[in-house]
Amino acid sequence: MITNLYQLNFDLRQLRTFLTIAQTLSFRKAAEQLHIAQPALSRQIAQLEDALECQLFDRQKRQIKLTDAGQFLLDELPTLFENLSTIAERTTAIA
Repeated sequence: MITNLYQLNFDLRQLRTFLTIAQTLSFRKAAEQLHIAQPALSRQIAQLEDALECQLFDRQKRQIKLTDAGQFLLDELPTLFENLSTIAERTTAIA
């Protein structure tokens, strides 16, 4: 269980990678879109899953689908990214 909000062991890059895979439902297509090698993409997702202590994708032979946890994360990410964008803009305006 994640016990401290300020000690999340994942980063925005991993969340963007997750989002791209979740939207394409393809590690290969996501790697192409993100212009990174597929092993690096897979490593990012494995690290994100380790940090969250859950599986985000149900990987079958040549098909992947979101787990319930993965679907929840996918549903929440647009709000998170919007909030982060607003925080960055307001911080810049204040400065």
